[in-house]
Amino acid sequence: MKYIRKIAVLFICVIMLASVAIGVGVIFAVRNVNVTMYSYTCKTDNEAQAKIAEFKNAILKNVKGKLISSVTEEKVKSDLSDGNYFYVAEFKKVYPCTLNVTIKEHKEVFYCADVGGAYTVYDESGSPLRVAENEEAAINPDGIPNLLVEGAAPADMLQYSDKLAAACAAFENVFGSLRSVCEKAVLSIGVINDGISFYLRCGVRLTVLDFGFYANEKISAGLDCFMGLSADKKQCGEIYCYRTAEGTVSSTYR
Repeated sequence: MKYIRKIAVLFICVIMLASVAIGVGVIFAVRNVNVTMYSYTCKTDNEAQAKIAEFKNAILKNVKGKLISSVTEEKVKSDLSDGNYFYVAEFKKVYPCTLNVTIKEHKEVFYCADVGGAYTVYDESGSPLRVAENEEAAINPDGIPNLLVEGAAPADMLQYSDKLAAACAAFENVFGSLRSVCEKAVLSIGVINDGISFYLRCGVRLTVLDFGFYANEKISAGLDCFMGLSADKKQCGEIYCYRTAEGTVSSTYR
């Protein structure tokens, strides 16, 4: 009789543990995915909502019903197969059953000549996004031409693309715009210093020496110099932005 009671108690405990496990699996199973998207190429609300729904369905297809603790950010990233343009910027679990995912779109910023007459388009971090067959095909999806960068061989871009992207970001941060202000940029690779020259549409050339360091401060000094020029000088000449031997950032108009 004692053995029967022990077996009964053990059986009840097993049932209770199984019930708890099933309950936990149900309560903490992923059921909802909230997607927030930042895009500059979606031109209408309907287009944006369709893209959000596409991402949401792609994520739910592979994680719905799975224990939320087992779902990782890497797993969600692998579920989004939209080439290089969209990426997971933020991933958060909201217990017991919801995932909040923020998706952003890489922005095309500049392009450089590649082999065979093609052009490689780079994003805001200096990573290659796509290869355009010709210069016309390298236009940004928003309709405004990307910044043409000359003076860099394809092999050079392996070393300089991230520095170029940082310089372009600094220019946009200081001037408030890049593509609408600049016609093109020319990279100069030297033994001691590397420089980049931004050809402004007004006619002035702004050259940042050793642009891999203090780019924001140097371009800011260049803007201060530009704003102090007369109307005539704003149509020609060159502004040099540099750091002196004493460590101060300065600019000179020639």
